[in-house]
Amino acid sequence: MQNKPRTTHLDELYRNFDTLPVHMLFDLYSMKLIHRCIYDPGNVPTVINDLFVRGNLIHSHNTRSSSNFALLNNVNTDSLTFYGPSNWNKLPISLRNQQSLYLFMKQYKKHLQNLI
Repeated sequence: MQNKPRTTHLDELYRNFDTLPVHMLFDLYSMKLIHRCIYDPGNVPTVINDLFVRGNLIHSHNTRSSSNFALLNNVNTDSLTFYGPSNWNKLPISLRNQQSLYLFMKQYKKHLQNLI
């Protein structure tokens, strides 16, 4: 499709198509869901919103991580309930504070592409 030799490294092919490897696409769209739960919760089903617990709902006092998601002990570490909040908490603050979904997706995709 790109008229490249068969030995071309996959990273170059992903860059040429302006896409991401499958595991990074999963990261991108799971972070999109988390972003929508935070900044547009009215358009996310309640059952999905309830999967993710904010730290300020657990502690009645202000803590350093009260704005982060709480990672509950009774959740499987392979589940989106753990994976999503865990990765959201690792994002740079500038990305987490981006309220526009369009700009968030654009910036986060660029962030992921820099990791390839």
